[in-house]
Amino acid sequence: MNQDKNSVENIRRTLDIQGDKLNEITTNNKQLIYVESQLARLRSELEKSEMLRQTLEYELTLLRTQHGKQTAFNNQLQNQFNQANEQIKQLQSEITIINIEKDNQIKEKDDRERRIEALNEQIQKMERTFSDSECLSRQNLAQSILAKERETDLKKEYA
Repeated sequence: MNQDKNSVENIRRTLDIQGDKLNEITTNNKQLIYVESQLARLRSELEKSEMLRQTLEYELTLLRTQHGKQTAFNNQLQNQFNQANEQIKQLQSEITIINIEKDNQIKEKDDRERRIEALNEQIQKMERTFSDSECLSRQNLAQSILAKERETDLKKEYA
């Protein structure tokens, strides 16, 4: 009976050990299933991240291309702006020169008008002097004619 008892004891121990091993295997299997599910989830996330990375790289390439075009357009606009500024400076310079010439021409015109006015005043003075001289000459002529007529009359009277 002792032997039976030992056998039963051995069987129990063996069963307990096998039960413990089974529990360990079950725990390990659960952990393995959990790790495999985590691995599958991480692989899925990795694939999603890779797709996102590729999408972002594509969008970045598009944005760089668009930025390059925008930069070229901005450079073109800047060149046009610079050319317009140069034209404005040139036109302002021309306007300044034209204004100086206009001012000089106005001064010359004013000078000519003053000289013409002075000459007109001299002409009017000369015309008045001439008119006065003409009047005096007529009076002198009339007096001479009268004097001659008197002389003739006096000669006739005394002749």
